[in-house]
Amino acid sequence: MRVLGRYVLCPFASLLGVFPPTGRILDIGCGDGLLLLLLSLEDDSRARGYVGIDVDEHKIANARRARIANTDFRIQDVSMVPAETFDCVSIIDVLYLLPISRWDDFLRQSMRALRRDGLLIVKEVTNTPCWKYWIGYLEELLAIKLIRMTHGDTPHLESIDTYQASLETAGADVINVRRVDAGRPVAHVLFVAKKP
Repeated sequence: MRVLGRYVLCPFASLLGVFPPTGRILDIGCGDGLLLLLLSLEDDSRARGYVGIDVDEHKIANARRARIANTDFRIQDVSMVPAETFDCVSIIDVLYLLPISRWDDFLRQSMRALRRDGLLIVKEVTNTPCWKYWIGYLEELLAIKLIRMTHGDTPHLESIDTYQASLETAGADVINVRRVDAGRPVAHVLFVAKKP
């Protein structure tokens, strides 16, 4: 049920085409492994290797049960990932669960995992427009506090500028920012960056 809810709520179709066709991909905060499953179903997926990390052992157990080819799921924090070992790192709906005071270190560790010219893909929910903010906030609050399908504190949805500034402070060269919320009641925004 949790995976189906995630599939319906997150604009995965808008994300998949951004990933490189080859190389090693790290999904930080992979949860049940849905993004990596969808990527592995693409025609050219055999040219990629996948690693999904999360601190939630139950979600990692679910991800492992999916037995996705060329994929390794680990109960691991990003700080434990060796430096410069991935061609692409994705962070999908993770920052809103972390206190902003932790973003700098978290994003720097994520950038450290990337090889030079590696791609960083971040998708977050933002705070505009206001009506989408409230729907997104209530949805996430429900997921965290009532349903408990997500671990974290009270969600905080920030502005596009706040997310972009944090990525740049961590050393990312942001090359594309676009809304991926057309036809959706929540304000999803995609950030694509490179490691210089």
